[in-house]
Amino acid sequence: MPASRLAHFPIAFFVATMGLFSLALATRAGGYGMAALILTGALAVVLLGLFTLHRLKAVRYPRQVAAEWNHPVKLLFFPAANIAILLWSLLLQDSVSGLSQDL
Repeated sequence: MPASRLAHFPIAFFVATMGLFSLALATRAGGYGMAALILTGALAVVLLGLFTLHRLKAVRYPRQVAAEWNHPVKLLFFPAANIAILLWSLLLQDSVSGLSQDL
């Protein structure tokens, strides 16, 4: 990813994973366990990728992260990452209960 694109990588991307993890929960509740399992695995990769990109941004461009933190609207997107982890742990609750409790 070019440097200029990484500097402008938005924290709001975590909202998409939060919504998709909710979709996976609804899929599981609807009785489509295998589809929910596949969706959970794919979303876990996406979430970990987003964490990696945002960590790189924080290391390389701390001023941009601080600017997001100080922005009155962008600040509200920071908890989306934590909520996505909570939703992920709900999906893992039945299959990998030890990891679910650690998350």
